[in-house]
Amino acid sequence: MEPFFKQIGLRLQVSNMTQFHCFLGVFLALLMIKGIPASIIDDRIVDGYLAKPGEFPHQVSLREKFTNDHFCGGSIIDHYHIVTAAHCVEDDPVPPFNFTVSYGSINLNDNKNTVYNSPRKVFVHPAFSLSTRHRDIAIVKLKKRINYNKFIQPIRLNSRNITNGQRCVVSGWGRWVSTNFTQHPELKAAHVHIVDVMECKRNYSDTKWKMDPKTIVCAGNSNGGNNTCRGDSGGPLTCKNKMVGLSSWGRGCGLPGYPKVFTKVRSHLRWIRKCGARPLYGYNSNSLISDELQLENDENDYE
Repeated sequence: MEPFFKQIGLRLQVSNMTQFHCFLGVFLALLMIKGIPASIIDDRIVDGYLAKPGEFPHQVSLREKFTNDHFCGGSIIDHYHIVTAAHCVEDDPVPPFNFTVSYGSINLNDNKNTVYNSPRKVFVHPAFSLSTRHRDIAIVKLKKRINYNKFIQPIRLNSRNITNGQRCVVSGWGRWVSTNFTQHPELKAAHVHIVDVMECKRNYSDTKWKMDPKTIVCAGNSNGGNNTCRGDSGGPLTCKNKMVGLSSWGRGCGLPGYPKVFTKVRSHLRWIRKCGARPLYGYNSNSLISDELQLENDENDYE
């Protein structure tokens, strides 16, 4: 199951990969007939490297409840909450939920070390728009407490400005090659660089997606390659071990001139707190987020 298929309510139960490829080809052709660029819906890790155990202990997988198929990523932010992209869960906002959350291993098939948890409540940002991907962020509250160890840890949320050109990393279980639909169980990661948002906006001037510099971050590489694609939605963009963004959308998979667009975490800190989450924050080793000092740049996080 791919995130885009979840958006339109399709529940694919395809046992034969040949049938799946045929279906997908017809579906993408219909998208083009309708004037929707098929390349705009991709979100998987292309190129990059295989992650090491414990390298991304905050990483979670969102799985289809009945098939256990991975469809989106996310991150642990405290003992009961994960953060992901709104478009991953917006069609499943109330119980009974049709997905589970897994964490604790870099391999989706590692039944020994993988921990499964069920959602208790889903908070989709009230200003989220599926048609424009504005405010593409959601919080999932889990039923069971997340017990930390060296393979399961929360990620701190970024509270500072980031610099264009800064080297960061993306991670996820999405597809590896844009022309290959095989689901790989290994977690991958790739190094990317922060791209000026206004330059990014100019590159996507022909799309319907909302490019609000206050709510997005763009990242990629000038020559393309190394980036997210289908299956990585909701996963983290991490800079200096702080989560800066959530994988949201982009054109193609690592295409030159088309960096990926991420939801800016810093612009949603107050809202994350109002959902009940208590994430670690900033650059103090033992500090929780401060409502007044750390959120002065977050007064417009509901528009």
